[in-house]
Amino acid sequence: KKEERIHWWRKRIDISYQNSSIEWFFTDLSRHSISCAKIFFECKNYSQDLWNPEYDQLLGRFNTRSSTIWFIVCRNISDKGKMIEHCKDYVFDQDKYIIVLDDNDIVDMLNYKKNWEENKINEFLWKKLSDIITR
Repeated sequence: KKEERIHWWRKRIDISYQNSSIEWFFTDLSRHSISCAKIFFECKNYSQDLWNPEYDQLLGRFNTRSSTIWFIVCRNISDKGKMIEHCKDYVFDQDKYIIVLDDNDIVDMLNYKKNWEENKINEFLWKKLSDIITR
């Protein structure tokens, strides 16, 4: 759903999906006590790296009943180490999970899908999550 309104129409979510997964990454999240009844995406058409405000914007939208994992999709991440550190802050301080995907990540996953390699998408997403939950 595009531009889903929340908090009595005061805020919006760029893209949201109902999690109906029966296998792979999103099903496994639930098994690991990561709430993900819905899957949320925030889209940033930025060519530069994200800063604190872009990450903090999501804090007011997290809801443990619907999801504690969000995705930010952006154009490019030049400092991946800094991005991972930002995301780790939310995991270790607030038990909230933010996975950032850039254009290259999206292209990689589309190629996996095109080549019937969905298992690689699963591995790819688990690697992204592992990067932010490992100290």
